[in-house]
Amino acid sequence: MYFIASIVLSIYALIGLVITIQLNFDTIFEQLISLLMFFIIPALGVYGSYYKKRWALAVACCYFLFRILKSGGSEHVYFAISPISLSFAFGDFSQGQGYLIDFFAICMTLGLFRLIQVETKRKHSHE
Repeated sequence: MYFIASIVLSIYALIGLVITIQLNFDTIFEQLISLLMFFIIPALGVYGSYYKKRWALAVACCYFLFRILKSGGSEHVYFAISPISLSFAFGDFSQGQGYLIDFFAICMTLGLFRLIQVETKRKHSHE
């Protein structure tokens, strides 16, 4: 399970790095936020799944938890971007009232939460 999570998170982080490089952001702040959201946090998840660090897995799990529901309005386009997304749309996008439910983020949240549980049980059984 750890190996699969680290591979998926590695692909996510690499695609996120390409997105950060390819998009022309107006300010350095936007570039840094994009780098943090699309590369650094998923790369931290890779670190957590490879070295079995619960705190890093928890950070990545929280990241994907907040990526599950995204607003589809035009002012929120930046936050609707995801390197990998399997989204289902609902609502009226013509009025800017639509939302996206990202099933990839749901699966990643559940998977990372499961890894945290397994690692917690393993850690407490050795004490």
